[in-house]
Amino acid sequence: SLPSAKSGLELTITDALGNVVYSEKTITTTSEQRTLNLKHLAKGIYFMNISGENEKYFQKIVIE
Repeated sequence: SLPSAKSGLELTITDALGNVVYSEKTITTTSEQRTLNLKHLAKGIYFMNISGENEKYFQKIVIE
């Protein structure tokens, strides 16, 4: 499950070389469902990192 934090979360998407292609800081107090528009990204492998106060979530994303 995704981390939730009262002070906010930071979401970062990087490409396979470690370059940040998307970054967002958001404040949330409960679990929340989000949809990200990543149509501007080229085909390839990306990595999504979401971090909160004491938790981190990591997910590989493949855009075909």
